[in-house]
Amino acid sequence: MSLSYRFVVLDGGTANGPHSLMPISPLPSRGTVLLGRDVAGRALRVSSHPEAGRVVLSIWDHDRCVGTVRLLDCDIPDLVRSLTACLVVEDEDAAATG
Repeated sequence: MSLSYRFVVLDGGTANGPHSLMPISPLPSRGTVLLGRDVAGRALRVSSHPEAGRVVLSIWDHDRCVGTVRLLDCDIPDLVRSLTACLVVEDEDAAATG
C-alpha cells in the first residue's frame, strides 16, 4: 500500500518559505477539525482510521502539527467518558438558591 502525501497549509492559504510547509495526509472522510478558543490558530484534528483500528488526535498551531496521539478504537469510550466528566456543570446548590 502506497501512501500519497501533499503539501498543504491547514488554513487553506498559501505557504511562504520552507518552514511553513510540511507533508500531511488529506483529512480522512471520517474526521473533523475543532478550533481552539484560547489561542488563535490552534486546532485539534480528529481523524479516524478504521482500517488500522485507530483514531488520531493531533494538535495544530496554524500550519504546523505540534503533537499527535494515536488511540486504539477500544480507547475511545474512555476518552468520551473523560471528556463528558470534564463538562462544567453549575453547582446544584447554587442553582437552587440563585
